[in-house]
Amino acid sequence: MRAALVVVLRALAAAADNATDCVAFCGRGEGGLSNTFAFLNMAYAYARQSGRRFLVTALAPPDVAKHGLVETEFADVLGPPEWTCASRLSAPKARAPRGPFVRDVAWNRNRKYFQRGVDVAALEKGLEVTRSGFARAPPVAGCASVLQWRVSDPRVTCGADQAALAKPFAHRRSIRNCTAAQTKARFWLSYDYAATRRFFRGRYPRPPRRPLGAVRAVLHYRLGDVEAPAADGTSLHALKVEKRGALDAALADVAVLGALAARGWTVAARVASDSPGHAEVAALERALAAAVGAAAPPAPASARADFDDMATADLLVCGGSGFCHVAAMLNENVVLGDESALPRAHARYAGADNVVPRGAVAATADALAAKLAALRRARATGARAV
Repeated sequence: MRAALVVVLRALAAAADNATDCVAFCGRGEGGLSNTFAFLNMAYAYARQSGRRFLVTALAPPDVAKHGLVETEFADVLGPPEWTCASRLSAPKARAPRGPFVRDVAWNRNRKYFQRGVDVAALEKGLEVTRSGFARAPPVAGCASVLQWRVSDPRVTCGADQAALAKPFAHRRSIRNCTAAQTKARFWLSYDYAATRRFFRGRYPRPPRRPLGAVRAVLHYRLGDVEAPAADGTSLHALKVEKRGALDAALADVAVLGALAARGWTVAARVASDSPGHAEVAALERALAAAVGAAAPPAPASARADFDDMATADLLVCGGSGFCHVAAMLNENVVLGDESALPRAHARYAGADNVVPRGAVAATADALAAKLAALRRARATGARAV
């Protein structure tokens, strides 16, 4: 009896000590890489503002087929995972716990939260614990307990036994049965990386920096999602159609790269696309070759290889694709892209110091040349340009 009491008191003490509370994103996310990363961003922003350490977990966008992704290829996009989300927890017993004390954190649907950003005080009035116990996992240095962030995940939010965040064993019935649609709300994801991009850039595994000679440029062109292949066997790529004005906008970017080459810069460029065999992509590749005269080597045929090529490119050219926006947020070199080409929620990435907004061809090429010259100097001294 005494040993059991010691275990319970130890767990309660760990739960009450925010200095040793760690947060891990264990939600399902939504859609492809961009939306799932936005859920992750919200969880990190909460951890950061509440003074808790954030543990990186394997990232797994749920809609892999729709977005042409492989299920596990982005698992280590932020480096080796620091925590494996625990699906089974052991209740406190007389024997010593096998691993860290864990709480699954979800949102009490009886509470309202209208803030667009992260308001920790408002969040903690509605964040509640669906489960608590000990995980069969190795201890994590510096973490007496782990909050597994499952906010807006219908598998744990609907019909769950709840406990107040600071009282992990005082269970009560507070979340009512709800549909998956009711658990989804815009405020559980954030595309604002103004305060968080430094952390994600620091975690992203990038190759060693090299002196800047020829500019390795990647122009991303996405034609959109396709739900399923046609019954007659027509390929997914052939079914995709141009988004109105997208090709014209990409050709305007090609003109800027041509103007940059005309200013004496050697530009080795390629098109990264989810539809590499599409006629529009072929037209864009021909225009790019004519404009800059040098082709960059293609990346291996996978979404992750394209993403890494974009996130590490000397010059990344982004249109309106969320996939490219995430790569642009991680890219520490030079990005061509502006708010007019982005959904409103993504606009804050354009505030990064390394982003050049679109404008007249000559002015944009001059701005890119200035950024690239600064990047070349930084590479020569071993410093960072941004």
